[in-house]
Amino acid sequence: MDFHEFKKAGIESISTNELFLSFGHIFKNISIMDFMLVFSDLMKNTGAESYGLFHKNTMLGYVSFSFGFSDLGTELVGWTRNGYQNLGLGELGLNTACEVALKAKKFNYVELKIDEKNVQSRRVAEKCGFEPFLKIKYSLGSEDSYIYYVKFNPTVLSIANRYKLRPIDVANNPASAQSLNYFLKSPRIIEFYEWPFEIYAEESKPVNQNLLISYLATINFKPDDIDSGTHPSPAS
Repeated sequence: MDFHEFKKAGIESISTNELFLSFGHIFKNISIMDFMLVFSDLMKNTGAESYGLFHKNTMLGYVSFSFGFSDLGTELVGWTRNGYQNLGLGELGLNTACEVALKAKKFNYVELKIDEKNVQSRRVAEKCGFEPFLKIKYSLGSEDSYIYYVKFNPTVLSIANRYKLRPIDVANNPASAQSLNYFLKSPRIIEFYEWPFEIYAEESKPVNQNLLISYLATINFKPDDIDSGTHPSPAS
């Protein structure tokens, strides 16, 4: 039955979702089989978990946990069914998802990517404790940007305070693990994982995509990425 409600909610919310979310475009002009495939993929996707917010049998909203900037965090993607906005459901869903992500799943942080023009969603995010950290263009040459928001696990806030660091510099640092905290005394470790962008301001220019890609590659680097047992030949 969830599938039928998911389909109905998605179709009814095309007009409110397509401006800011891919869901609006996904659900527009697709067949029942396509809907079933989308729903099936969501259920089977091991990299993302999907949840519906229900009142009895009526689906009021949707949220999923997906890949964050690093595996120490998670991105939330969600929407409220058209006709049920301005009832506090977005705030309820976001706070509930954060509770699961930060307490049960113990992520260092939760992130949101919200269209710069989506003032209502940005207000809800900030009301739920998210802070804006970066403005990013959707694509090269695009005039439109989204804002990268972060909410930190209280443990990360405590560690950052103890070592006199910014939480954003601790959030993607493997030394945030309790057994590795002593590495946060190392300036080299801090420099390697620290947030490389300026403090966010509303008038900030969108970040250079190459700088973002470089940062993501750095914080996601693992020793296992290097195959020390083999050396590539010149031909490869």
